[in-house]
Amino acid sequence: MGSDNDIREHASIHRSSHPELCTVVGDGNLIMGQVHVAHDVKMGHRNIVANGTLLAGHVLLGDRVGIGGGCAVQQRCHVGSYAYLAGGSMVERDVPPYVRVQGDRAKLRGINTVLLQRCGFTEEDSRSIRKVYRALWLPKDGGEPNSTPHARALALLESGEFATLHHAQILLQFVAEACAPEQNGSRTRVGSVCRSMSELQREKGQIAHEPAMDK
Repeated sequence: MGSDNDIREHASIHRSSHPELCTVVGDGNLIMGQVHVAHDVKMGHRNIVANGTLLAGHVLLGDRVGIGGGCAVQQRCHVGSYAYLAGGSMVERDVPPYVRVQGDRAKLRGINTVLLQRCGFTEEDSRSIRKVYRALWLPKDGGEPNSTPHARALALLESGEFATLHHAQILLQFVAEACAPEQNGSRTRVGSVCRSMSELQREKGQIAHEPAMDK
């Protein structure tokens, strides 16, 4: 347990299910009433977790994540830093950093622009994140047939196009690692990231309608 955490009424934080492991809560987190933090959760710093949220076992929460009330996050999901989970979201896949998700099951809803501004991200930082987001989930002409965000992330990492842009690299690495095959049969995460509305609509042969994004 770190320092300066505000843990409100009837919240529960469970210790690890293994003697050699631990449940971790970093510094400066606000954990509101009735929140459940299960065994082996790893929570970073300065997160806000609203009332009634349920974090299942082995969930990994980054830094500066905002979680609305009544959310549930499936075991072994990873939630990247600076992400936002809208109230009532049911999360069964990894949530990339810097994005907003909403719904049952949670879908990508664009970049968490307001938080990035509040945290002092430069315009270059924000622009690079938006460019990667579009390349992964809103490719021009729908992208190559059968192409996936994972495949596109690997291709962009190999190309080195964003090699000098720190936050863009973090987003690409997250997606690439989230969908990577299990190593030695070890299951450490769910193996997929939240999908966008445009992905689902393309599969159904419909016209994609994605939330507006800043240019």
